[in-house]
Amino acid sequence: MFEQPRYNADMSKGALTATVVRQNGCDGKVTLEYSTMDGTAVGGKELGEGIDYVKTNGEITFQHGELSRDITIPVDPNSKGSKNFVLTLRNPTDGAKIGDVSAAICNINTDELAERIADAIEGESTEEVSWPEQFKNAMTVGGDGDDDDDGPSALEFFLHFCTFFWKILFAFTPPTKYLGAWPAFVISLVFLAGLTAVVEQLGHLLGCVIGLKTSVTGITIIALGTSLPDTFASRTAAMQDEYADAAIGNVTGSNSVNVFLGLGLQWVISTMYYLARGETYTVSTGTLVQAVLLFTCCGIICIILLCVRRKLVGGELGGKNKLGRWFSGLLLIFLWVAYIIVSSLRAYNVITW
Repeated sequence: MFEQPRYNADMSKGALTATVVRQNGCDGKVTLEYSTMDGTAVGGKELGEGIDYVKTNGEITFQHGELSRDITIPVDPNSKGSKNFVLTLRNPTDGAKIGDVSAAICNINTDELAERIADAIEGESTEEVSWPEQFKNAMTVGGDGDDDDDGPSALEFFLHFCTFFWKILFAFTPPTKYLGAWPAFVISLVFLAGLTAVVEQLGHLLGCVIGLKTSVTGITIIALGTSLPDTFASRTAAMQDEYADAAIGNVTGSNSVNVFLGLGLQWVISTMYYLARGETYTVSTGTLVQAVLLFTCCGIICIILLCVRRKLVGGELGGKNKLGRWFSGLLLIFLWVAYIIVSSLRAYNVITW
């Protein structure tokens, strides 16, 4: 594996050197392949106009008893801006295996995004906590955070009190080091399914208590409960990434799964159930047609807004013009409020169309 998850080029020498190390034994001769992959840097056969580094692939050989080998890649010493590429290892021979750091981020110049990716790669190789330690951390205020000499704050105590039950519950999820993380994956899905059922039932109960119809409860209470986490995740992605691709992709992907999988899967299971019983499964459309048409219109307006922003501002999110940012944000909020109002009025037959 690579000795480090990231390497920085020596611009004075016009080269980047990455070290591959051999661990847990050094007997025999081992050969493995390496190759580069473009990131923000552009590779080519030789340095020249528009080429930031020499795209390389080949083999390195560890002789008997040899513990490390270097890979040197020429880079353009005059390259400007944040540039990086990825160096990967694969196909070791004679029973050897690729270690945790199988890829390295190679920085020609400083790149904050590359640093975060490298930190993630490096974090994967750290030792995981044991199952008992998960319960210990769940019971400790700030147990899964960084050490703080000043101790937990009042806010941390309050949040710990509010989330204590959920921390203990989720601590029953096995650590990912067991059986290739399959138990953790399966049990996490079970928890998700259970929590979804709880949220759905609580939403309906709350809607029943305050007198809301089921369709209105679904587009307000339940929708907020399922979509707000995605909203904050997209905000974080937008603030930390150079581009808005991750934020836009997270929102559209999450909602697509909610609609196509969350709704379609239930219909498929219900249809199969009634088909096995020899009966016809029928679902009343209710206000579904109007809701879909209204949502489609709002979605088209959102797409037009993104296209206009890309043309005028140069990006789907942000921009230097405060008026443009506020207008875009308020327009999207207005569409959401308008959708709720019109759908609610239709559900209560205040308006008919």
